[in-house]
Amino acid sequence: MVEYQVKKNRKKLYILLIFIIFVSISAPLSVYIYRDYKFKNYMDQAENYLMSEKYGQAIDTWNRVISLFPKYKDECLKDIDKAHSLIKSKAVFQDGEDYLQQGEYIKAIEAYNYVSKEDSSRFAASREKIENCKRLFLYSQLTFAEGKAITQDYKAANDMLLSAKQYVPDSILDEKINEYSDLNNKLEEARRIEEQRKLEEEKQKEEQRKQEEKKRLEAQRKQEMLNSTAIPVLMYHSIDFQEGNNLRIPKDKFRAEMKYLKDNGYTPISLDELYGCLNGTMSPPNKPVVITLDDGYEDNYTSAFPVLKEFNFKAAIFIITDNIDTNGAFLTSEQLKEMSQNGIAIESHTLIHSDLSKLGYEEQLRVLKQSREKLESILNSPVNYIAYPSGKFNSFTENAAKAAGYKLAVTTQKGLAQKKDGLYFVHRMAMYNSQDMTKFISLLSGQ
Repeated sequence: MVEYQVKKNRKKLYILLIFIIFVSISAPLSVYIYRDYKFKNYMDQAENYLMSEKYGQAIDTWNRVISLFPKYKDECLKDIDKAHSLIKSKAVFQDGEDYLQQGEYIKAIEAYNYVSKEDSSRFAASREKIENCKRLFLYSQLTFAEGKAITQDYKAANDMLLSAKQYVPDSILDEKINEYSDLNNKLEEARRIEEQRKLEEEKQKEEQRKQEEKKRLEAQRKQEMLNSTAIPVLMYHSIDFQEGNNLRIPKDKFRAEMKYLKDNGYTPISLDELYGCLNGTMSPPNKPVVITLDDGYEDNYTSAFPVLKEFNFKAAIFIITDNIDTNGAFLTSEQLKEMSQNGIAIESHTLIHSDLSKLGYEEQLRVLKQSREKLESILNSPVNYIAYPSGKFNSFTENAAKAAGYKLAVTTQKGLAQKKDGLYFVHRMAMYNSQDMTKFISLLSGQ
């Protein structure tokens, strides 16, 4: 009985032992199975969030897995990085959409390129978007380039297409680039020719300006010279001494004065040359002087003429025409002709030495014109100059002298011949017998 009880107890003990062993084995296994189930459930849930683009919930799920199952941390972190990358790709894709709407096709292409590399789920959509952007970009660049070409800005058009070519390598771009290059070359050549023409034109204008400036300066110089021109016009009368007559100068004194002119470099000029100097058509020679004799005394031929020929001097004699061939004290027609042919100008001193200041216009015109015509008929040459008798004139005289055909008139007013006095009021320096050589020299300078 005892033996049976022992066997029975041993059996119970074996059963208890087996139960304990079973419990000790099955409990951990159950826990492991449960935990594995939970892990897979979380991971599947996170993947579903990821596929439905609920990236924030996916990241939260992976972070919870890390906290519950630390040994899967590295795997979860990789998934989290992927989620962040997908978040960025989604944002960049949206940026591409915005750029596309704004017509910024290059930025849109760059955005879509990034997405196609980083997000396989959007690869197809991104590539399609890229091709669409390229077409739109090509069209826009061709349109802009055409606009530039219309304004002949072919270089800008070409630069635009060359820039587009790195994004859209299309054969139409090559054609247009070649076309615009040719047009630009032609335009540049045309511009070069035009610039050369303008340079030549500007050069000619500059040369013309220089010539005009040269002429202006030359005219100014001549005018200044003309304004500053002061020529002594010596006024003699008779060259034959007469006691008590200061206007009659002995021949030897006249010769001494002429010799002084010769020895000191003076250049006797004609009335034609004086006229040119005063009207600016010619420049005066060095130390010019004009020798004139009034009235036409016979001694002008017998005394003055030989001295003038000796020194080869020009001179002018103003003739009272009614005395020609009628008064033995005055010159004859033959004497006038001879002197006229030997450098002595024969000019007018009116018909009868009239006091012009007392005559009206018509009477002045008559006496001035008739005396001129008489001399011209004798000499068979023009008579252009007049000496007002006794240097007297009035307000009619200048116009009467012009109307009678005279170009210049001399007076007895003391001074040098200058433009400022006018061509019909030329000053002279009177020569008197009472003057010594010192006075003669001072008269040459207008003193």
